[in-house]
Amino acid sequence: MAVFSFGAKRVYNRRVRPYFKLLRLPYQFQLGPIFLWGFWLGGGTFDSWRDFVRFAAIFLIFHIGAFGGLTALNSFYDRDEGPIGGMWNPPRVPEHLGAFAWMVQIGGLCALLPFVAQNSAGAKLLWIYCGLLGLSLLYSHPITRWKGRPWHSLLIVTTGQGILDCLAGAFAAASTRLDDAWTSGLLGATILVAAFYPLTQLYQARDDRKRGDQTLATWLLDAGGRDYVFAWSMSLLLLGAMYNAFALWRKMLPFDCVLLLVATALPLWFLWNWRNETEPSTEKDFQRVHVFMRAMALAFALYVGAHLLWPVARRWL
Repeated sequence: MAVFSFGAKRVYNRRVRPYFKLLRLPYQFQLGPIFLWGFWLGGGTFDSWRDFVRFAAIFLIFHIGAFGGLTALNSFYDRDEGPIGGMWNPPRVPEHLGAFAWMVQIGGLCALLPFVAQNSAGAKLLWIYCGLLGLSLLYSHPITRWKGRPWHSLLIVTTGQGILDCLAGAFAAASTRLDDAWTSGLLGATILVAAFYPLTQLYQARDDRKRGDQTLATWLLDAGGRDYVFAWSMSLLLLGAMYNAFALWRKMLPFDCVLLLVATALPLWFLWNWRNETEPSTEKDFQRVHVFMRAMALAFALYVGAHLLWPVARRWL
């Protein structure tokens, strides 16, 4: 029995586990605060268990089915051997990863169908999900390969991870009217995605050049070196924070607005010190960008989560 169990575990680790690892789910969940931000600004609440279950189900469908599936599809086309988003040592690309990626994406689409008939927002969620599948092909497929063109890839990433993810959060809240606060928050979240994007490509620049891809990071590096990369990210980080602060102002939260602007000094300080590092390396860039993204995602999620959970907690106090 023990021999059989050991053998099954070995088969799983060698044959099955790489498929699930290449969904890169911890990396996908770093996008969660954008979805959560759209949900809260769109009027979403956790007033009942039904609200929370609906939110959690749609969140998982999008971030496993759509984002996880499209990331696995990108790995299938890229045949990555070096570090990728969320993994320093990715597993070798399995033979049937392309089919698996499509199975995950179509599975997510089927799981979303029960929400379509609930209200008009459900149909919009379906269109958003299909839009993400289309963007994944434009980004990765060899015929289009927008990933290898700096401005095309930026358009894909900001649309998918920024606009559509934030919209999905709003429609998960069954929003029928998106006000000025939500619009400003959408712009802020999308600009922050654009700020992070070249940082996530710094440690992949060598491999991207070998494939003949000119990513946004390689374009900035060729134009002016690492200074251009960090000038881009720091400028957009500040601009995104200003739009998000205005969203909080429109929601009648002036203290939160000021707090956000003051707190923005911390990530700017982190980027400034990263920029001035005397001996940059691929591994250091990988470590720093993931520490940075995780810290930002956690802080954002805690802030929005507190606003969603506080009214629930007050009823129990």
